[in-house]
Amino acid sequence: MTAHDEPVFLACTHGRHDTCCAERGRPVAAALSQTHPEVSWEVSHIGGDRFAGNVLVLPDGLYYGRVSPDTAPALVESHLSGHLTLDLLRGRSGYAQHRRPRSSCAKSPA
Repeated sequence: MTAHDEPVFLACTHGRHDTCCAERGRPVAAALSQTHPEVSWEVSHIGGDRFAGNVLVLPDGLYYGRVSPDTAPALVESHLSGHLTLDLLRGRSGYAQHRRPRSSCAKSPA
């Protein structure tokens, strides 16, 4: 395995834990493999089944939820250009749950 200089986008497709991840995650992974194959991967369970399709961005530790095949490519483009997709942002890993801001509290500039 070699080091990767760009962010990597991991789409949860784990259907054994919750079928929503497979049903919603597989199409997201397929869309990303078409538009951004060099920076996208299918992965097993990353949590947050109720938010499927889920995408985890590493090394930033950002979790996006309710990602669709239509919104996934734009999410990657936005992130790679230095912007967050606030309407899909679930939070960031690495913080205790009580320290994570809720995505509903995040506001985009008017």
